Amino acid sequence: MSLLIKLGATGAPPGLVAQAGSAGGKPRPATLVSNVLAESRQSRLAVIVTVASLATFLVAAPFAQVPLTPVPAFIPAYEASLVVINLITAVLLFSQFVQVRSAALLALTSGYLLNALMMIAHALSFPGLITPTGWLGAGGQTTAWLYMFWHGGFPLFVIAYALSGGRIELGSGMRARRRLAVLAAIAGPLCLVAGFTWLATAGQATLPAIMRATLGDMPNYINPSAHTDSGKLRFLGSWLRCRRCRP
Repeated sequence: MSLLIKLGATGAPPGLVAQAGSAGGKPRPATLVSNVLAESRQSRLAVIVTVASLATFLVAAPFAQVPLTPVPAFIPAYEASLVVINLITAVLLFSQFVQVRSAALLALTSGYLLNALMMIAHALSFPGLITPTGWLGAGGQTTAWLYMFWHGGFPLFVIAYALSGGRIELGSGMRARRRLAVLAAIAGPLCLVAGFTWLATAGQATLPAIMRATLGDMPNYINPSAHTDSGKLRFLGSWLRCRRCRP
């Protein structure tokens, strides 16, 4: 609200506010989450959380093949919460795009929208969630491949965001272009999810098998490298972004 008041009082275009005490009230970029650099204390905290997560993974890794008691409500609750979180993030990023007009930020927004839509497709195809074999004409490899598309697609948007470095902006006099960019940012993920879902269902015979049933009915990945590679891609995107943001 205070940002809107400042914008209304200064008459500056979205994403700019008047420089307090500066000669002529020269506009400067608005202070938003998307353009604030992390302080050293925040960077240290991120490192601590990352190390703690890695330590937890190493401790739990030896028990990865131990079957636990099935909890049918876990998948719908888990994925529903992820859908809500990613949609909220996408809406917040869209609102910040209106302020800063950064094409890089719009690419990141598309990534979160893709995440939310892929989660919905993944949940609908999950065996036993709605039907015993999953919805959407799911086969034995459908859910696994949707999971791979989900975790492999998002890092690409993160890398696009990182490589652009926020340098590409859509100017205030290009309203039609901005509208087209927003439509593309929404239509792009929709088309990708539709294509991925079709490939994992109707075209699953053309995809290699990456899932097999082991330990009773418990599924197991034959080749989990695609999942770990997606994590490497996300790390690469974050690292590139940090390198470009250094003064």
